[in-house]
Amino acid sequence: MARLASQAKLGYYPTPNEIVGILKSMLDFEPDTRILDPCCGDGEALANIAAGRAETWGIELEKNRFLAAQQRLDNVLHADALREITYQGPAAFDCLFLNPPYGFELLRLEMLFIRKYIRYLCPKGLLIGIFPESAFRVYDFRKTLAVLKGLEIRAFPPSLFWEFRQYVVFVIFRPILVQ
Repeated sequence: MARLASQAKLGYYPTPNEIVGILKSMLDFEPDTRILDPCCGDGEALANIAAGRAETWGIELEKNRFLAAQQRLDNVLHADALREITYQGPAAFDCLFLNPPYGFELLRLEMLFIRKYIRYLCPKGLLIGIFPESAFRVYDFRKTLAVLKGLEIRAFPPSLFWEFRQYVVFVIFRPILVQ
């Protein structure tokens, strides 16, 4: 899609239903699991992955998608997830689902989302990220992922990989304590 069309959609590309189905089948949530999607769009992907098995939290910038997400998710904020959201409390989420807009501001957007939202994960929480192949060509993005423990990267199924050129990243978050 051309850059102007992407900007008009605010970088919104929903997670393909096939990927949502695969993720849903792989995940088994404990009671009281809380999942955050800071780029939740209309909430469909997160609602389907959680399927009533977890408490869902989303953030969406575009008003119509925010209104749709309110109908699907337990909690939704209408805000710019990179600029307006600050949280100073303890890590509050068991799972972070990231399918952020792709591209650059000063740094890769995907990297900005990881750096900002990884702190919201509880120790041993799960980060699930969907990132384009192009992000892995950027040294700072690879370096950001390299310090995370339990990293597992899987390509989309072949039929979707060649269309979207995306990978799903799984990380069990173990915070590094600075002394």
